[in-house]
Amino acid sequence: MGPISLQWYRDRGIPFVDKCTPATMYAGGRIDVYGVSDDDYYDGKTAIGLPVMTASSFNSFSAFLKDFSSSSLLTYDQLITLYHTLIQLVAIF
Repeated sequence: MGPISLQWYRDRGIPFVDKCTPATMYAGGRIDVYGVSDDDYYDGKTAIGLPVMTASSFNSFSAFLKDFSSSSLLTYDQLITLYHTLIQLVAIF
């Protein structure tokens, strides 16, 4: 998980504020998942790929995942739905 290379920004025509600083920062990577079945996954681990997103979205989603745990393996779409539901609930209070 982490920052995107400067060439990635150039290839997509994303503007820079100076020679090395994109106007909007992006990040991408994967979610490392631990504690899944050794029978189904090598060494009880797997990963869920993350699409490239703004760095602020990536950081917010990472903070949500930091202490998240589940009794079952969730898909990316299920995690996103849960995350958005929690954001909406927090906004209400």
